[in-house]
Amino acid sequence: KALRNCEPVATPNGWVSIADLRVGDAVIAGNGEVTEVTGVFPQGVKQLYRVHFEGGNTIDCCGEHLWVYKHPRARYLKKGGGDYQKPNPFFGEWSTASTETILAEVGEAPTPIGRAVFPTSKPWQIEAKTVPFDAYAMGLLLGDGSMRSHGFRYASADKELTDALSSALPDDCELVCDGGYNFRITRGTQARNIGPDGRFQRTSPIIKTMRSLGCWDLLAHEKSVPDVYRYNSVEVRLAMLQGLMDTDGSIGRSGAMEFSSSSPQLAHDVAYLVHSLGGWSTIEQRQTHYTYKG
Repeated sequence: KALRNCEPVATPNGWVSIADLRVGDAVIAGNGEVTEVTGVFPQGVKQLYRVHFEGGNTIDCCGEHLWVYKHPRARYLKKGGGDYQKPNPFFGEWSTASTETILAEVGEAPTPIGRAVFPTSKPWQIEAKTVPFDAYAMGLLLGDGSMRSHGFRYASADKELTDALSSALPDDCELVCDGGYNFRITRGTQARNIGPDGRFQRTSPIIKTMRSLGCWDLLAHEKSVPDVYRYNSVEVRLAMLQGLMDTDGSIGRSGAMEFSSSSPQLAHDVAYLVHSLGGWSTIEQRQTHYTYKG
Protein backbone atom coordinates (compact mmCIF):
# COMPACT_ATOMS: atom_id res chain seq x y z
CA LYS A 1 0.00 0.00 0.00
CA ALA A 2 2.64 2.55 1.03
CA LEU A 3 6.33 2.62 2.03
CA ARG A 4 8.59 5.46 3.08
CA ASN A 5 9.92 7.29 0.00
CA CYS A 6 13.51 6.25 0.66
CA GLU A 7 12.82 2.52 1.16
CA PRO A 8 15.04 0.39 -1.13
CA VAL A 9 13.41 -1.96 -3.62
CA ALA A 10 15.21 -4.92 -5.21
CA THR A 11 15.72 -4.71 -8.97
CA PRO A 12 17.76 -6.81 -11.43
CA ASN A 13 20.48 -4.13 -11.19
CA GLY A 14 20.58 -3.71 -7.42
CA TRP A 15 18.64 -1.77 -4.82
CA VAL A 16 16.75 1.35 -5.95
CA SER A 17 14.87 3.87 -3.81
CA ILE A 18 11.13 3.45 -4.22
CA ALA A 19 10.91 7.19 -4.90
CA ASP A 20 13.01 6.71 -8.06
CA LEU A 21 10.87 3.95 -9.57
CA ARG A 22 8.80 4.71 -12.65
CA VAL A 23 6.16 2.87 -14.65
CA GLY A 24 7.85 0.20 -16.75
CA ASP A 25 10.83 -0.29 -14.42
CA ALA A 26 11.80 -3.88 -13.59
CA VAL A 27 11.67 -4.98 -9.94
CA ILE A 28 11.99 -8.29 -8.09
CA ALA A 29 8.75 -9.77 -6.75
CA GLY A 30 8.47 -11.90 -3.61
CA ASN A 31 8.45 -15.08 -5.71
CA GLY A 32 11.84 -14.11 -7.16
CA GLU A 33 10.50 -13.30 -10.61
CA VAL A 34 11.26 -10.05 -12.40
CA THR A 35 8.10 -8.01 -12.79
CA GLU A 36 7.22 -4.56 -14.13
CA VAL A 37 6.01 -1.49 -12.28
CA THR A 38 2.52 -0.81 -13.64
CA GLY A 39 1.64 2.23 -11.58
CA VAL A 40 3.07 4.80 -9.16
CA PHE A 41 0.64 6.30 -6.66
CA PRO A 42 2.02 8.95 -4.26
CA GLN A 43 0.27 8.63 -0.89
CA GLY A 44 1.00 12.02 0.64
CA VAL A 45 1.64 12.31 4.38
CA LYS A 46 0.74 9.11 6.26
CA GLN A 47 1.50 7.58 9.64
CA LEU A 48 4.25 4.98 9.31
CA TYR A 49 5.23 1.95 11.34
CA ARG A 50 8.76 0.52 11.55
CA VAL A 51 8.76 -3.27 11.24
CA HIS A 52 11.85 -5.03 12.65
CA PHE A 53 13.09 -8.33 11.23
CA GLU A 54 15.49 -10.88 12.63
CA GLY A 55 18.97 -9.87 11.57
CA GLY A 56 18.44 -6.16 12.20
CA ASN A 57 16.74 -5.14 8.96
CA THR A 58 13.77 -2.78 9.16
CA ILE A 59 11.14 -1.36 6.83
CA ASP A 60 8.88 1.67 7.26
CA CYS A 61 5.36 1.18 5.94
CA CYS A 62 1.82 2.44 6.46
CA GLY A 63 -0.80 0.74 8.62
CA GLU A 64 -2.71 -0.54 5.57
CA HIS A 65 0.32 -2.22 4.01
CA LEU A 66 -0.49 -5.90 3.40
CA TRP A 67 1.73 -8.78 4.49
CA VAL A 68 1.80 -12.52 3.97
CA TYR A 69 2.74 -13.94 7.38
CA LYS A 70 2.33 -16.72 9.92
CA HIS A 71 0.42 -15.90 13.08
CA PRO A 72 2.29 -17.08 16.20
CA ARG A 73 -0.32 -19.80 16.64
CA ALA A 74 0.64 -21.25 13.24
CA ARG A 75 4.34 -21.57 14.03
CA TYR A 76 4.30 -24.64 16.25
CA LEU A 77 3.46 -28.23 15.41
CA LYS A 78 1.72 -28.87 18.72
CA LYS A 79 -0.04 -26.73 21.29
CA GLY A 80 -0.15 -27.15 25.03
CA GLY A 81 2.65 -28.36 27.26
CA GLY A 82 3.91 -31.53 28.88
CA ASP A 83 1.40 -34.37 28.80
CA TYR A 84 -1.30 -32.03 27.46
CA GLN A 85 0.19 -31.42 24.02
CA LYS A 86 -2.20 -31.75 21.11
CA PRO A 87 -1.82 -31.38 17.35
CA ASN A 88 -2.07 -27.74 16.30
CA PRO A 89 -4.73 -27.36 13.58
CA PHE A 90 -3.27 -23.99 12.58
CA PHE A 91 0.30 -25.20 12.10
CA GLY A 92 1.89 -23.93 8.87
CA GLU A 93 -1.04 -21.70 7.96
CA TRP A 94 -0.15 -18.54 6.04
CA SER A 95 -2.39 -15.48 6.29
CA THR A 96 -2.64 -12.04 4.71
CA ALA A 97 -3.25 -9.00 6.89
CA SER A 98 -2.37 -5.33 7.27
CA THR A 99 0.39 -3.88 9.44
CA GLU A 100 -2.17 -2.57 11.95
CA THR A 101 -3.91 -5.96 12.16
CA ILE A 102 -0.65 -7.78 12.86
CA LEU A 103 0.32 -5.12 15.39
CA ALA A 104 -2.97 -5.67 17.22
CA GLU A 105 -2.35 -9.44 17.24
CA VAL A 106 1.27 -9.56 18.47
CA GLY A 107 1.86 -6.13 20.06
CA GLU A 108 4.74 -3.69 19.64
CA ALA A 109 7.43 -5.81 21.32
CA PRO A 110 6.41 -9.48 21.23
CA THR A 111 8.51 -12.16 22.89
CA PRO A 112 10.37 -14.50 20.51
CA ILE A 113 7.68 -17.16 20.90
CA GLY A 114 4.94 -14.65 20.13
CA ARG A 115 6.36 -13.06 16.99
CA ALA A 116 4.80 -13.20 13.56
CA VAL A 117 6.86 -14.87 10.84
CA PHE A 118 7.33 -13.48 7.33
CA PRO A 119 8.60 -15.57 4.39
CA THR A 120 11.93 -14.86 2.72
CA SER A 121 11.85 -14.23 -1.01
CA LYS A 122 12.57 -16.96 -3.51
CA PRO A 123 15.91 -16.79 -5.38
CA TRP A 124 15.91 -13.77 -7.68
CA GLN A 125 15.58 -14.84 -11.31
CA ILE A 126 17.92 -12.28 -12.88
CA GLU A 127 18.78 -12.71 -16.55
CA ALA A 128 22.06 -14.53 -17.19
CA LYS A 129 25.00 -12.46 -18.45
CA THR A 130 28.36 -13.60 -19.79
CA VAL A 131 31.16 -13.31 -17.23
CA PRO A 132 34.80 -12.75 -18.23
CA PHE A 133 36.15 -15.25 -15.70
CA ASP A 134 34.67 -18.31 -13.96
CA ALA A 135 32.45 -17.19 -11.06
CA TYR A 136 33.61 -19.84 -8.58
CA ALA A 137 37.29 -19.16 -9.32
CA MET A 138 36.63 -15.42 -9.02
CA GLY A 139 35.23 -16.06 -5.55
CA LEU A 140 38.39 -17.98 -4.64
CA LEU A 141 40.59 -15.09 -5.78
CA LEU A 142 38.55 -12.51 -3.88
CA GLY A 143 38.81 -14.66 -0.77
CA ASP A 144 42.40 -15.92 -0.72
CA GLY A 145 44.01 -14.19 -3.67
CA SER A 146 46.18 -11.12 -4.06
CA MET A 147 45.82 -9.34 -7.41
CA ARG A 148 48.41 -6.57 -7.26
CA SER A 149 51.16 -5.13 -9.42
CA HIS A 150 53.90 -6.84 -7.37
CA GLY A 151 52.40 -10.28 -8.01
CA PHE A 152 49.30 -12.31 -8.78
CA ARG A 153 49.17 -14.73 -5.85
CA TYR A 154 46.92 -17.27 -4.17
CA ALA A 155 47.26 -19.16 -0.88
CA SER A 156 45.45 -22.35 0.12
CA ALA A 157 46.12 -25.69 1.78
CA ASP A 158 43.15 -27.25 -0.02
CA LYS A 159 44.19 -29.07 -3.21
CA GLU A 160 40.60 -29.17 -4.43
CA LEU A 161 40.51 -25.37 -4.44
CA THR A 162 43.89 -24.93 -6.14
CA ASP A 163 42.88 -27.47 -8.79
CA ALA A 164 39.62 -25.61 -9.40
CA LEU A 165 41.46 -22.30 -9.78
CA SER A 166 44.11 -23.82 -12.02
CA SER A 167 41.52 -25.31 -14.36
CA ALA A 168 39.72 -21.95 -14.67
CA LEU A 169 42.82 -20.00 -15.72
CA PRO A 170 43.16 -19.01 -19.38
CA ASP A 171 45.66 -20.84 -21.56
CA ASP A 172 48.33 -18.19 -21.15
CA CYS A 173 48.50 -18.63 -17.35
CA GLU A 174 49.68 -21.26 -14.90
CA LEU A 175 49.29 -21.73 -11.15
CA VAL A 176 52.79 -22.36 -9.84
CA CYS A 177 53.61 -23.45 -6.28
CA ASP A 178 56.11 -21.19 -4.54
CA GLY A 179 56.47 -23.59 -1.63
CA GLY A 180 54.11 -24.68 1.10
CA TYR A 181 50.62 -23.35 0.49
CA ASN A 182 51.69 -20.32 -1.53
CA PHE A 183 51.04 -20.09 -5.26
CA ARG A 184 51.55 -17.50 -7.93
CA ILE A 185 49.68 -17.07 -11.16
CA THR A 186 52.24 -16.63 -13.90
CA ARG A 187 52.39 -16.56 -17.65
CA GLY A 188 53.20 -19.72 -19.54
CA THR A 189 55.71 -20.04 -22.36
CA GLN A 190 56.12 -17.22 -24.86
CA ALA A 191 54.39 -19.30 -27.54
CA ARG A 192 51.24 -19.31 -25.40
CA ASN A 193 51.31 -15.52 -25.09
CA ILE A 194 50.82 -14.72 -28.76
CA GLY A 195 47.65 -12.70 -29.28
CA PRO A 196 45.05 -13.07 -32.05
CA ASP A 197 47.04 -10.61 -34.20
CA GLY A 198 50.15 -12.81 -33.97
CA ARG A 199 52.01 -10.33 -31.77
CA PHE A 200 53.45 -11.00 -28.31
CA GLN A 201 51.19 -9.77 -25.51
CA ARG A 202 53.09 -7.91 -22.81
CA THR A 203 50.17 -7.93 -20.38
CA SER A 204 48.39 -11.18 -19.65
CA PRO A 205 44.72 -11.20 -20.68
CA ILE A 206 43.70 -12.28 -17.16
CA ILE A 207 45.33 -9.15 -15.71
CA LYS A 208 43.46 -7.07 -18.29
CA THR A 209 40.27 -8.83 -17.21
CA MET A 210 40.87 -8.09 -13.53
CA ARG A 211 41.61 -4.45 -14.33
CA SER A 212 38.41 -4.16 -16.34
CA LEU A 213 36.47 -5.61 -13.40
CA GLY A 214 38.02 -3.12 -10.98
CA CYS A 215 39.69 -5.90 -8.98
CA TRP A 216 43.34 -5.19 -9.77
CA ASP A 217 45.81 -3.62 -7.33
CA LEU A 218 43.40 -3.50 -4.39
CA LEU A 219 44.23 -3.99 -0.73
CA ALA A 220 42.29 -6.61 1.22
CA HIS A 221 39.94 -4.06 2.78
CA GLU A 222 39.13 -2.62 -0.66
CA LYS A 223 37.84 -5.81 -2.31
CA SER A 224 34.30 -6.16 -3.64
CA VAL A 225 32.23 -8.39 -5.92
CA PRO A 226 32.10 -6.94 -9.46
CA ASP A 227 28.64 -5.93 -10.68
CA VAL A 228 28.60 -8.46 -13.52
CA TYR A 229 28.70 -11.26 -10.91
CA ARG A 230 26.45 -9.57 -8.35
CA TYR A 231 23.62 -8.84 -10.79
CA ASN A 232 23.59 -12.11 -12.69
CA SER A 233 21.79 -15.45 -12.80
CA VAL A 234 21.18 -17.71 -9.80
CA GLU A 235 23.93 -20.03 -11.02
CA VAL A 236 26.55 -17.27 -11.27
CA ARG A 237 25.66 -15.73 -7.92
CA LEU A 238 25.67 -19.13 -6.22
CA ALA A 239 29.06 -20.06 -7.71
CA MET A 240 30.52 -16.73 -6.57
CA LEU A 241 29.16 -17.24 -3.06
CA GLN A 242 30.52 -20.80 -2.96
CA GLY A 243 34.00 -19.58 -3.91
CA LEU A 244 33.92 -16.90 -1.23
CA MET A 245 32.65 -19.29 1.43
CA ASP A 246 35.20 -21.98 0.51
CA THR A 247 37.97 -19.48 1.25
CA ASP A 248 36.84 -17.11 3.99
CA GLY A 249 33.75 -18.94 5.23
CA SER A 250 33.32 -21.09 8.34
CA ILE A 251 30.76 -22.71 10.60
CA GLY A 252 30.23 -20.84 13.88
CA ARG A 253 29.64 -22.32 17.30
CA SER A 254 25.88 -22.04 16.85
CA GLY A 255 26.05 -24.01 13.60
CA ALA A 256 25.41 -20.95 11.44
CA MET A 257 27.55 -20.22 8.39
CA GLU A 258 29.87 -17.23 8.74
CA PHE A 259 31.98 -15.17 6.37
CA SER A 260 34.83 -12.98 7.60
CA SER A 261 36.44 -10.12 5.71
CA SER A 262 38.36 -6.92 6.39
CA SER A 263 36.44 -5.32 3.51
CA PRO A 264 33.09 -3.78 4.54
CA GLN A 265 31.97 -3.69 0.89
CA LEU A 266 32.78 -7.36 0.34
CA ALA A 267 30.82 -8.24 3.51
CA HIS A 268 27.81 -6.32 2.19
CA ASP A 269 28.21 -8.00 -1.20
CA VAL A 270 28.10 -11.43 0.44
CA ALA A 271 24.97 -10.40 2.35
CA TYR A 272 23.42 -9.30 -0.95
CA LEU A 273 24.26 -12.64 -2.58
CA VAL A 274 22.68 -14.52 0.33
CA HIS A 275 19.51 -12.40 0.25
CA SER A 276 19.23 -12.68 -3.53
CA LEU A 277 19.40 -16.49 -3.24
CA GLY A 278 16.52 -16.64 -0.76
CA GLY A 279 18.47 -16.60 2.51
CA TRP A 280 19.02 -14.01 5.22
CA SER A 281 22.10 -12.73 6.98
CA THR A 282 23.40 -10.24 9.51
CA ILE A 283 26.57 -8.15 9.45
CA GLU A 284 28.60 -7.65 12.60
CA GLN A 285 31.84 -5.77 13.19
CA ARG A 286 34.53 -6.79 15.61
CA GLN A 287 38.05 -5.70 16.43
CA THR A 288 40.50 -8.54 15.80
CA HIS A 289 43.80 -8.92 17.64
CA TYR A 290 46.70 -11.30 18.12
CA THR A 291 49.49 -11.75 20.61
CA TYR A 292 52.96 -11.33 19.10
CA LYS A 293 55.34 -14.17 20.02
CA GLY A 294 53.21 -15.34 22.81
